[in-house]
Amino acid sequence: MRNKTIYIYEDEGYENFLPLVYLKPVFDLRCGMFTFKERIARLYPESQITPLSRFSLNSQTSQLSNFSTLFINGRVILKEKIPIDGENEVFVSGDEIVAFKSQISNPKSQISITKNFIEEIKREFKTTEVNAEMVKYPWELIAKNKEMITRDYKSEIARTRTSSVRDRLHPKSENLYVGKNAIIEDGVYLNTENGPIYIGDNIKIRPPTIIDGP
Repeated sequence: MRNKTIYIYEDEGYENFLPLVYLKPVFDLRCGMFTFKERIARLYPESQITPLSRFSLNSQTSQLSNFSTLFINGRVILKEKIPIDGENEVFVSGDEIVAFKSQISNPKSQISITKNFIEEIKREFKTTEVNAEMVKYPWELIAKNKEMITRDYKSEIARTRTSSVRDRLHPKSENLYVGKNAIIEDGVYLNTENGPIYIGDNIKIRPPTIIDGP
């Protein structure tokens, strides 16, 4: 059985996110409850997720480990799952490449994710429009945050997470996600009237604090 590996890559659009990405790849930025990489991994739980970035050992060049390979842009919010198997194909949203699929004849070959390479495969491969959003600038992370928190909260993981602080909510609601080992001290006011609230792992919130969801 072939190894179902998905590569998440940085294209040159990461430069628009400086200085946020001086010390991390663009797909480790967070919008909503998850980072871009975490959200892609949730779509493909059966696959191995391998990052390709400036911080990879071989910079933008990586040795491939399988024959059927799907590459996903690290700035994308996918609204539908792209199939891993199939012929060479480029997936676009508007004028931006969301992902591409490449049949590799030599599993030890190397590929360099550069602007010239992307333009070349766009000319040579079949092109398919997909339902996805490309985040181009850092302020979009803030603009989309409310929408993404609300959307992410509807996921199965969020709905199955219990909370011991719902008695502090206004109004009383199930719209609260509290991560592991999180501490919410007395005097913190959580308002879920307009949407859910997400509190991550190992977070401590002290009074006087008011949090309005989403």
